[in-house]
Amino acid sequence: EFRGTPFPEPQNGAVRVSFWQSAFAITPVWPAKGQKPSVKVTFALSRRPSSAAFIFSS
Repeated sequence: EFRGTPFPEPQNGAVRVSFWQSAFAITPVWPAKGQKPSVKVTFALSRRPSSAAFIFSS
């Protein structure tokens, strides 16, 4: 889950493999006069294609 948004469950018979990497970048956003400070969250995902060998019958 990220900020109240749930991630989907894996397909039946599938397993999660570690051929992916993720990174977050948090950047401050300086407010104009009278505004509240905030941040910009950037998410990057890198994934290598996986083989069908990682999907098993139920």
